[in-house]
Amino acid sequence: FSPLVDINLARLNYYAGRYDEAFQLLTEKSAANPEDLKTRYMLGLICLQQQKYAEAETIFQEIYAANKSLGIA
Repeated sequence: FSPLVDINLARLNYYAGRYDEAFQLLTEKSAANPEDLKTRYMLGLICLQQQKYAEAETIFQEIYAANKSLGIA
């Protein structure tokens, strides 16, 4: 699929509560393009839903380190 289709499919899975499927899609997308902060942010949100707080914190800190203007997100 195209990157846009992948992110939309991941969002669909996220909102349907299928966090594992969304996480897998986004992990693959993030590996292919690690600079994509939107994908990383969504991974962090999924981690929060799965109560993986330390992993979510790490992701959000990485996003902040890459772009300080996103620190209030």
